[in-house]
Amino acid sequence: MQLAPHFLNPFSSPIVVPFLWRLGLLYGLAIITMLIIKKGNLSAVWESNIGRRIVGWLILTPLYFIGTFAGGIPGLLVLLLFISGAVIEFAHIAQLDRKFRFALLLLTVISLFIVGFMPKYFYSLPLIYFLIITPLAIRLNKPDKSFEQAAFSIYACIWLIFSLCHIVLLTRLGSRFDNTHALTFLVIFAVALADIGGYVFGKMFHEFKIFDMYKVADKLSPNKTYVGILGYIVGALIAIAIFHFAVGRYMSSWQWLSVGTIIGIFAFVGGLTHSYFKRYFGVKDSGNIIPGHGGVMDRIDSIARVSVILYYFLIIFVL
Repeated sequence: MQLAPHFLNPFSSPIVVPFLWRLGLLYGLAIITMLIIKKGNLSAVWESNIGRRIVGWLILTPLYFIGTFAGGIPGLLVLLLFISGAVIEFAHIAQLDRKFRFALLLLTVISLFIVGFMPKYFYSLPLIYFLIITPLAIRLNKPDKSFEQAAFSIYACIWLIFSLCHIVLLTRLGSRFDNTHALTFLVIFAVALADIGGYVFGKMFHEFKIFDMYKVADKLSPNKTYVGILGYIVGALIAIAIFHFAVGRYMSSWQWLSVGTIIGIFAFVGGLTHSYFKRYFGVKDSGNIIPGHGGVMDRIDSIARVSVILYYFLIIFVL
């Protein structure tokens, strides 16, 4: 079944209106909670880390909404925007040669076209990446840089382009449950709440000095603790509970518990994956385009991991 290449009215989906008021309520509760913590100081709320994250999500939500519910081509265009932004940030940080930057953007377009309209060829993409990147490295003709540039470029292809294309596969997979696109939006929503859950748990356990010393990889991300993984899982399960009205009939309670655990763990792993990339190149954030979130890569790192793992989990153990 190929992607529908037309525009759909987002509000034609029966889950949109009930989901939007739940999302609005969640934003409202978050702002009210921050106002209580900051003793009614609105400017202090917006200047805080959580406040900036709320602003960032208010900016990102319409894009995610259109990309998820507006049909084939609009969805592909939104995904193209995010992947291209991530690829540009990656190429800048890794100081890739201009030819490799252009190749990554071209491969982004090729990958989205194939996954959208020729999905039976999707698993040939890694070979296509190799066949295009390798001659560029040879033509670079610099023994001290050719392999490095090729390795970084192919890593970007797999980490960013190939992984994020699985969102389209998830959308198509969701149509086997119903036509609401609920599964795709759930993944994005659950990753966001998993990230918030990890942040809140990390702060809470750090404040009380409980299990705070058990770091996962302190040289890569000094604030990531094993107990923080629990926060990620709890955040993902809260998202599933909020969205349960739309997706509850898809799977049993135990399967949803497994899905929440998978989303939480691999959202955490996605963040650490991005951390070792940034530490290698000595940068704090991949960019500053999104308030409270940094760059595009800072926002999609977990989604890239989760969309891949969840897709194959559903294929193997559910469908």
